[in-house]
Order: sequence, then structure tokens, then C-alpha cells
Amino acid sequence: MSLYRSRAAIPVVEGQSTSWLRWAVKVGVDEANDLSGTVEMLRVFKERVDAIGPLAESRNWIIHGTWRRASLSPDSKVNPRPFGNDEEDGTPVLICSKSRLKGNLTQKAFSIGDIERIADEYHALNLQITREWQEIRPPMPDGWLAGSLY
Repeated sequence: MSLYRSRAAIPVVEGQSTSWLRWAVKVGVDEANDLSGTVEMLRVFKERVDAIGPLAESRNWIIHGTWRRASLSPDSKVNPRPFGNDEEDGTPVLICSKSRLKGNLTQKAFSIGDIERIADEYHALNLQITREWQEIRPPMPDGWLAGSLY
């Protein structure tokens, strides 16, 4: 399921939410009758697809937010860093702000280490999902998407 050099990457790069894709994959796995994985393999696969959600949310902050060294004002609320701790990881902490549809501004703290961890976990999860999909996917006809990971 790698998006690298894939037409499926277009909605992700252009800002389309991936929540519909996660839902479609899980429903597809539930309804498919030609998958070769065991019940346990399918359960683990769907759990991994679910695990992308929080990483995708953090990714959206990173990509679409406005970055500052400090909060907009001393009175502004800043949501905690994505991994639930405010301990220093030895890297600078920056404030990212995003406005919501109703015009309210939300701020969230990220350290450089948080951003690196999000990228690493997203990449590792993507590799796991790709490998597991290759094990459970239905057989494809000869020549179908020649050269593809799928």
C-alpha cells in the first residue's frame, strides 16, 4: 500500500483526508472472500490501518500548520506534544498553529524529535501494512500492474 510514486498519493499530497481510505480498507477486508490471510492476520492488518489515524492527524498539523518559536500570546492554550509528554527530548520545541473551519485558532507543541518520530513511525507502519497486504491480498492475474508492489 505504499503511496510512493502511486496515483493514490495524489489525494494525500493535495490534502485529502485519509480517513475514508482507512475505512474503505477495513470494510474491504471484512467483506472480501478471496483474501488468503488467517483471521488473526486480518485482525492485525486492520489494527495497523487504524494505527495510521493518529499519525495522519499529526502529519496534517506538521504539513498544514504555521510554525512559531513561541505561542501567539502568553494566555493562549497550547495543546501538548503528540506523544503525551512535555519532557524535553533534547531537541527544540516549536508551536504549530492551525485554524479550524469556524475560525478558532488551535496551537500544538512539537519538538523536532516528535516530528522525526512521527515520520519514522509512519514509514515503519507503512512498510508493515505493505508486507501484510502482500501476504493476504487475493491472487492477481498475470501481468496485472506489472512491477507494482501490489
